[in-house]
Amino acid sequence: MIKRREFLKGALLSGFIPTSPAFATLSKQPLKVSAFGGFFQKAFESSICQKFTEETGIPVTTLSQGQGDDWLFPLIRAVRGGLAPMDVTILDEVGLIKMMSMGDIVKSLDLDKMTNAGELADRYLFQHKGGTFGVGVMEWYQNIVTNPEALASPPNSWQQLFEDDLYKGKIGLIGLYDGGMIEVVAKTYFDGNETLNTRAGIRAVVEKIGELKEQVGFWWTAESQMEQAIRSQNVIAGSFFHDVALLLKEDNFPIDSTFPIEGSFTGINKLCIPSTSKRTQDAEMFIDFCARPDNQARFAREMRLAPVISQERAGLNHIEFGEVSTLIEPIPQAAQTMVKDADYLQRLWQRMITS
Repeated sequence: MIKRREFLKGALLSGFIPTSPAFATLSKQPLKVSAFGGFFQKAFESSICQKFTEETGIPVTTLSQGQGDDWLFPLIRAVRGGLAPMDVTILDEVGLIKMMSMGDIVKSLDLDKMTNAGELADRYLFQHKGGTFGVGVMEWYQNIVTNPEALASPPNSWQQLFEDDLYKGKIGLIGLYDGGMIEVVAKTYFDGNETLNTRAGIRAVVEKIGELKEQVGFWWTAESQMEQAIRSQNVIAGSFFHDVALLLKEDNFPIDSTFPIEGSFTGINKLCIPSTSKRTQDAEMFIDFCARPDNQARFAREMRLAPVISQERAGLNHIEFGEVSTLIEPIPQAAQTMVKDADYLQRLWQRMITS
């Protein structure tokens, strides 16, 4: 552990100083933080976790986590069994909504002790019955991607991608009902997520996607599938994650990513503390650390994720900000609908895909 004098010096230089009593005690035991595996986990360790340890003296161990229900329900079972598999984990809005109906699985956070997190816009905070249970520190976009070797000029519109004969049978779309295409089509052709508040609206949107199926060369469910299809030019355009596309492009992969004029589908990774963790103080400190402006710049520059604060607060220039984010209003996840009508959506979607 670094000496207190060295810690204070580093804290002052970085603008980070734990003045709250809750942030005054440092632990030699590793803080266990879960993160999506592969590149994400490695980048998260080197860009964020190591810096947190350097500043605070608190070691961090990262654990590989999955997404969706495959991660959510084992976590719930572990917490209900009194286990503390980690001190901080990543959940999305859908996962948190589901979790709130299942008891005290994650802790309410004390934003009075989290000065950076407390300044975030409401859309980055998951609040329930007066408490805050998740803080969004990473935002990602799903954009239109193209193979520049096959297309001289990429489309800048979902409608163009869905209707132009140039792309007939040559686009790849995410093939999961909760993958974003329902929200994208609702925004492009209807009244956005408001249309999804009724089953009639849901049905109309899915039927519209069915009408657009001639454009689709294949439905992908894993990033590697879309990567292979784009490289081989089995498809020349489609939907894909902007941050992953940027990282692939930096590795000389033939891919461009465009923010569509109707908006990009967006997701927010929210950090939460399982209720069985005994490291609340250190975990809240870590979450607040991730929300700090200079670390938001790190997420942007090194992990290619959109900052959850303004360009100015993050200290990003126009080029840096424009690479990872956009001022076009995003298309948010219809989280309530995805939970409330999950079975109905799944049946409609599967029937549409296979018919």
